[in-house]
Amino acid sequence: MKKLFLLICITFIVIITFYKNYIYPTLRVASGYTAKYVCSSTFLSNITEDNIKNALDLFLVKNVKYEIDKDQKLVKTSLFGIAKREAVYYNNGISCGCLLKYADTIPENESRSI
Repeated sequence: MKKLFLLICITFIVIITFYKNYIYPTLRVASGYTAKYVCSSTFLSNITEDNIKNALDLFLVKNVKYEIDKDQKLVKTSLFGIAKREAVYYNNGISCGCLLKYADTIPENESRSI
């Protein structure tokens, strides 16, 4: 009984370690790529949503759900509900572009309008 319990614990630890080190970073990259791509395509290039869906027909990327907020100029993505990312369009008068949103990426005084 102790050997079975030990085997289950070791298997659980290996699965958690594998998920944390290999699976989750891959999901975040796919979700971040989609957020940045959709944001750039929507707000910089004015590409239609149908063309964006056709371009995002890649293995993990086609499973990413995204939501475009045109008022906030923000794209929110999620892959299987766990790897959530946001990309925001900014325009400070000198330059403009789309950035993945992290804590303190874009200062509050920067404008997001065109």
